[in-house]
Amino acid sequence: MLSNKELRQNARNQLDNQLFGNKWMIMLVICLIPTLVDGLLAAMLYVSFLSILVFGPFCYAVCKASYRLVKGEENKIVNAFDGFTDDFGKSFVLGLLNTLFVFLWSLLLVVPGIIMSYAYSMAFYLQQDGRYKDLTAKQLLDKSREIMNGYKAQLFLLDLSFIGWYIVGALCLGVGMLWVNAYHQVARANFYKELIDMIDPVVEGEEDGEVIDADPFKEETSESKTFDDPFVG
Repeated sequence: MLSNKELRQNARNQLDNQLFGNKWMIMLVICLIPTLVDGLLAAMLYVSFLSILVFGPFCYAVCKASYRLVKGEENKIVNAFDGFTDDFGKSFVLGLLNTLFVFLWSLLLVVPGIIMSYAYSMAFYLQQDGRYKDLTAKQLLDKSREIMNGYKAQLFLLDLSFIGWYIVGALCLGVGMLWVNAYHQVARANFYKELIDMIDPVVEGEEDGEVIDADPFKEETSESKTFDDPFVG
């Protein structure tokens, strides 16, 4: 697993190290659109319902756009709405369950709520990863919780390392925070890439949803066979 410093360096490289470059500016707009929409909804009736309706799809879109840069692909501004066109139903349910579960954990104390927000933080990345396209929203949250076991602290420290950048951005009339947020999101996507490739390495063709056996002629050995354990409920 790369250090947080290396994850940030990778993010800057993927954004071409150009604050006003095409990649950074498009990512900035993709991250900004959800904020603008949320602000618009705040001036409308039925705010709570509409905010919940768009929360999941926009989270999916931001995660997918940032992960696209990590994979060396290009973004377009229209990708800000991928969560509404790719799989709106699952994105909506995932956002709803994520919010609900974190809220319920927060009823115990603030700290458990924060911990679980990090446990579920990889769910939207998993959703757009072809290896996990068949998982339900609840299964995505469970998978996120599984892979984040032992790595929540590193992601927390990665987020913490951006505080200084956000302060500098705030001093620039607050506008600078838009650039920092785009940078932050791509750094988080790098964290996911490192984590998932370490836990579940990609087989050629698997990331796009097509699972290919690396050796189709390999015979199954007695060590590779699995048996039902009658003592496991």
